[in-house]
This record gives sequence, C-alpha cells and structure tokens, in this order.
Amino acid sequence: MTESNYAPEVDSASPLGLQILEELRVLLLECQLVVISLADEVDLNFEDCLGGLTAVRELVAQASGAASLMSQNAALDSSWSTGPSRPKAIYARHTAAVNAGASRLTPNTSLIGTVEARLERLPHSDLSQNYSGSRPGCTGFVAKTGKRCTNTAIYLGAGSFAQHCYSHCTPGERQRYRDHQDRQNQALEDSWLEREELLRLVGRNIIDDWVQNRGQQPPWLIELAEQ
Repeated sequence: MTESNYAPEVDSASPLGLQILEELRVLLLECQLVVISLADEVDLNFEDCLGGLTAVRELVAQASGAASLMSQNAALDSSWSTGPSRPKAIYARHTAAVNAGASRLTPNTSLIGTVEARLERLPHSDLSQNYSGSRPGCTGFVAKTGKRCTNTAIYLGAGSFAQHCYSHCTPGERQRYRDHQDRQNQALEDSWLEREELLRLVGRNIIDDWVQNRGQQPPWLIELAEQ
C-alpha cells in the first residue's frame, strides 16, 4: 500500500470516517476478547496474538483521536511531510499550534473509549496507600543523632497508622503492617481474577454470537476467494 505524495489542503475527517474508526475499535476489542476466551478451546499460548491485537488497538485508537481533532477543526501547525500526516503527527501539530497560542482541544469521548479506559485501569492499584490525607510522622528518634525521625508512620489499613515508621516500629506494628499488605495483595489478586473471568465470559458470549449468526461465509470473502 502506498501513501499519497501530496498533503491535503485542509486536514479533515468525515462523519463516516469517524464512525468507521469507532466501529473498528469495537471489532478489534471484540477480537481480543475472543482470543482470551479461545484459550479454553485451543491449548495454545496466545500471548503473542494478544500483544499484537493490543498494539493494533492502540494505533487505531490514536488514529480515531486524531480524526476527532480534525473533525473539530482543531488548530494544527504546518504539516511536516509532503503526504497526509500520521495520527501521532496530528497530535504533535496540534500541540505546536497550542504552544503558539491556539486553543487546546481534546478528542470527543465515545463509548468504546470509556470501555477501553476502564479495562486498562489497574484494579486496586493503590495497594498499601489506599488512604488520602495528611499522614502522621514517626514518633521515634534517630539513634545516632537523637533527633526526631522525619519519616511518616506506616499505614495499617482502615484509616489507622502506627506510631512509627517501618524502621522504628515495634514487632506488633510490623506484624499489623504485614497483615495489611497481605490483605491488599490478596484483594489485588482477587480483582485480577474477577476481571479475567469477566473478560473470558464476554469473549465466550461473542464466540457464541459468531457461531449462531455465521450461517455462511460473508459474500466479500467468497468474492475475494474467486478472484
């Protein structure tokens, strides 16, 4: 496939183009969920397949975002190539225009974008720091200087802190800290397992839908096979 040698006079994206890019993102995620579930049917390691699909999904999402910016007539710096800009170049050109004084725009939100963001979010990612707010200081003293320790006290979960940092904490405080870590690690593992099970279930539903609705080969596939 060759690229155009001429840059467009105006960088634009049609409503149909935006719609197709969104649909492509949905289909790629659909394929990835199917591959996750396919491991139940085929004894193969699909890590390379999943990695490839993830990479393509990221590229298409970037293209979708760039097209969204163009559809909003986002300010763009002059093109740095003779042909149409790549998606990442659209972002860079918009950033350059913003740095020159233009208003910054962001890609429009979409349902597939929301779903992708939620899937990428780590469950219970804030393991031992699931507390917001000021943290008390350690009440211990540095042995060499005799001065008050400047470290924060260790967090024990449920909004409570020990009296000391890890270096100065008592055996009881240290055990409570370890117990909290164990609970948080178990919660993280459980969350990952729950999410993986959800993805496998969704993938299985997609597979069932494919099998049920694919009574015959699509016409375009037959047409290409007969060429």
